[in-house]
Amino acid sequence: MKKLILFAASAMMMLGFSACNHEEYFNIDYYDILPGDIMFKNAANIDAGLTGVYDTFYGNWKWSPTYMVQNITTMDILAGGWDAAFSTHDWTAGTSQFRTLWNNYYKGVTAANFFLEGAEETDASLFSGGESGKKKAMAQARAIRAMNYLELVQGWGRVPMVMTGENGSNTPEKPRPENDDECWKLIEEDLTYAIENLDFDPVNGQYGRITKGTALGYRAEAYACQGKWDKAKADYEAIISSGKYKLMPCYSYLFDSNKGWSSEDLWCIPMYNDFGKNMHSFGGGGEDTYSMSLNQSASIQFGGWGSTYVSWETYESYEPGDKRRVGSMVGWGDTNPFTGDKLGFNADGTPNEEYDHAKVSGEFLPNVFSIKYWRMHAIGDETVNCAPYTAHHMRYANILLNYAEACFRTEGEDSAKGWDAIKQVRNRAFGNLEVTLNDPTYPIPMNTEVVEVPDAKTVYTAYKALKGYTAPVWQVAVNQERRKEFNLEFCLFFDLKRSGFIEQHINCEYPKYGTAMAKSVPNTDPAAPDSKPWYRNFDFNPNKMTFPIPTTEMETNKALTPADQNPGY
Repeated sequence: MKKLILFAASAMMMLGFSACNHEEYFNIDYYDILPGDIMFKNAANIDAGLTGVYDTFYGNWKWSPTYMVQNITTMDILAGGWDAAFSTHDWTAGTSQFRTLWNNYYKGVTAANFFLEGAEETDASLFSGGESGKKKAMAQARAIRAMNYLELVQGWGRVPMVMTGENGSNTPEKPRPENDDECWKLIEEDLTYAIENLDFDPVNGQYGRITKGTALGYRAEAYACQGKWDKAKADYEAIISSGKYKLMPCYSYLFDSNKGWSSEDLWCIPMYNDFGKNMHSFGGGGEDTYSMSLNQSASIQFGGWGSTYVSWETYESYEPGDKRRVGSMVGWGDTNPFTGDKLGFNADGTPNEEYDHAKVSGEFLPNVFSIKYWRMHAIGDETVNCAPYTAHHMRYANILLNYAEACFRTEGEDSAKGWDAIKQVRNRAFGNLEVTLNDPTYPIPMNTEVVEVPDAKTVYTAYKALKGYTAPVWQVAVNQERRKEFNLEFCLFFDLKRSGFIEQHINCEYPKYGTAMAKSVPNTDPAAPDSKPWYRNFDFNPNKMTFPIPTTEMETNKALTPADQNPGY
């Protein structure tokens, strides 16, 4: 008999116990390993089983290694040590992070398939809400499957599409589809079913469930990947016109504890502040490793691990008055407004000989660190730490910038709708939505008066010339705004790749040493510690923009041949 685990306990975090601004959450007891048919005996078990499908988001979707492949690949985040190969695009089919991503996305697919197989055979009377409830449950499972496949296809291209009724026992080997269209067709079908059977408000008012808005956002992304810009634009317009979403008034608020499921979130994974059994201990704690976001983003001077260094090129890309920088990163000489730590200086205000430089560590990495997740003191490896945060995967800001691109591609470079969508994002960035707030003690001072926001078209026309971009101004504008908005979140690489902008981004923002635009110096140069530009000494390789099928998959899935490996690996 089939066995399953109903993962109700740890799913509680994502589905609302902490970082949620709403009062209705999942509240389901924990179940141990049970016979498979138990899941479909009654409504309570079915709901618990569906929660188990949601629990798979605690693989790739909470932090690592997704933050790596969505950021270090763009070079806006750099890494040293074990992860240094990502900063030089020197990964291979044996790189462990790709195996982890691949396996965890397929865990989500497998859990959804198992639930769907049983749900299809179960009488609607056993579901909460009868026939409608059955469709809503299946819609959520199909959306989860599609969301995992969307990540796989954007990263790896054609991947084996394991569907309902297929599992490791009856389908241990499966080939890649003949073409990309087969993958996109299945993703679109799942998301369309979810859109047709879900509402903009979550089932039972339980934030943490997938909604019509979630499914529309991901279907629009799938359309955009295929160049179906008219369809993508229509989905974005449906989200915007629903009135269900709006930008958080203060950009920095997005990254405070207990701010998950705000008005801006279409999909996120909030980690809650319980200071209890779900805290991670470095000696081998629970599955919910809150602390990793803190210790992998904090400055190495103040307890961080040195996993994520923000490039000086990113830090200096912000215009004066753009509050996204002060709300998301600190550089050499800056003080973290949440912890009081000043980069390069000791507690008594004197310069720190080791860290009072533009670059730090023996690998000459930028002395710039994200404060999206470093909002409490990072403490030593031998202690227990709890650093709650929210992994924002799809925000209303994503929707506005994606909508802007869809408008430019369908209406032309002067699209008023496209420039207006960018204007909305920039208006929040310059603090003009903060004037409605009354929060005088917030660590980052709020704007009290509306300021004039520089015209985006004018700004990026000049920026295009400065950096040597050949892309149209609108494309520079959209992707620079994404860069400033989503640094060290979970979408930037796919955004730049989908837009056809990733090669120009790397070549123009990080020109190779020895080329006309390069200002960097080799790490062997005595001036290297205080030289801000990143030293790139390798050529851009377009093959690296599609990930390698993991070696373990190539070895175990006998339906794959060496010819199935992606080019360049």
